[in-house]
Amino acid sequence: VYVHAPFCRVRCPYCSFYVLPDRGAAFDAWADGVLTEWDVRRPMFGDAAPRTLYIGGGTPSRVPWAQLRRVITALKPVNDGEICVEANPE
Repeated sequence: VYVHAPFCRVRCPYCSFYVLPDRGAAFDAWADGVLTEWDVRRPMFGDAAPRTLYIGGGTPSRVPWAQLRRVITALKPVNDGEICVEANPE
């Protein structure tokens, strides 16, 4: 499962992703939107939990831990699954 987090400080010149550069991100609204989308798409998985959860796109490392935890907990990847959060080295 890929979750896009569009929170960048600036738009990189090579980027073609949807991002919200330096606009005072609405992290709670983002997490609410991800969880609403998951409720819609969850039936596609049946009883299976995702094996991989990748949170990427903009700079998800700017998302506060409370909202990341909400998203990761709600998507419930399998115990031996992979969880990746893209990070900007800044």
